[in-house]
Amino acid sequence: MLKTPNDWDAWNRQFKAEAQRRSLLDKIEGAEFLTAPQLPKPMDFQRQPQTRGSSAGLTGTVSNTVSTITDLSAEGRNAFQLSLSFYKAEKDLYDTERDALDKLQTWMTKTVAPKYMETCFEYSETVRVWYENLKKQVGTNEHTIKREIKDTYKHAIKPLTKSPKNIEAWIANWEQVMAKGFDREILFAKDVDEWFNDFLNAVNTLEPLWTKAYRLTKSEEVEKGTLSYRTLANDFRKAVQASRTDAIPSRVAKGSFGPTFAGQHAEEEMDASDASIKAMPRWKRQSNKRTPDSQEAMAAGKGKRRHSRAFLPTGSKCRACEQRHDFRSCFYLFPNKAPEGFNPKGLVKQRVEENLKNDNVLAEEVKRLRKSMDNTTTSD
Repeated sequence: MLKTPNDWDAWNRQFKAEAQRRSLLDKIEGAEFLTAPQLPKPMDFQRQPQTRGSSAGLTGTVSNTVSTITDLSAEGRNAFQLSLSFYKAEKDLYDTERDALDKLQTWMTKTVAPKYMETCFEYSETVRVWYENLKKQVGTNEHTIKREIKDTYKHAIKPLTKSPKNIEAWIANWEQVMAKGFDREILFAKDVDEWFNDFLNAVNTLEPLWTKAYRLTKSEEVEKGTLSYRTLANDFRKAVQASRTDAIPSRVAKGSFGPTFAGQHAEEEMDASDASIKAMPRWKRQSNKRTPDSQEAMAAGKGKRRHSRAFLPTGSKCRACEQRHDFRSCFYLFPNKAPEGFNPKGLVKQRVEENLKNDNVLAEEVKRLRKSMDNTTTSD
């Protein structure tokens, strides 16, 4: 809605899109509108020759008046039919344009504030005149618009010291200013290396590991200039969502994962148990340390059930196997962490391979962790 000069840029973009959709943008920018075609008349074409006897009246004179197509010669009738066909085609084009103009004017009256309509919309004028009047009264010049976009971009890429209350709104704002800069070919939007580094520097405090891995993974696309800012924004959304999911611990009811530990649920229950110990409050861990007898009794008599009572991160989801644990503890990614008796499932292994193939950032992190583990084993 065009209510103030601040709304001009967004409204103008939408107006041009509406005009283009109706094949009228060239007319708005200066091309001539179609004029109403004239219906051909038989009297304008060659009449058939008349004999004195057949055309003479009581006075004995010959009439030259052509009233219908039957009064035309063969050549005249053919010329008239051809002209009539041209007329119908031109009339269709004219009617189509008039209908499009009417709809565009209706759209303008619905999206422009009444105070501007009163001064800019004269009923007898064309859409082009309406638009030019609005542009003079409300429009912002291109230099001012570009300066505002640049200022908005500088604010959007300011490094974050903490997570915003609405991270999605922050990402969407960055995407919007990138779209505006890209549309007007402003330098920061055209230079992939510039906006790529600006964005990662801005979010580095929030996701340092992801940022480091993403730089390595996307370096080739950045150098070639093929990376899209929309791809970067969507990848960061996924990273934020995964981080939030991994950080939400929750207690799981007794018996939620069944009684079997050494069988199918071994991996997710052991990982959950490890995570639960770290998630316990300090007083709880100290309390556990002060009662070794009770722990030994649980280990001896209820070894399998104790895992079902652990504090499990129910919201956590491995990005590789898609089970409930952090990917760094996944037995499918790091078999050396798996306990004896762990039996990998074929379908899960296939899922892990597909996710590694489709998620370059995950694959890079796994590769780095495996290399770190190998170095640790070698040094030992």
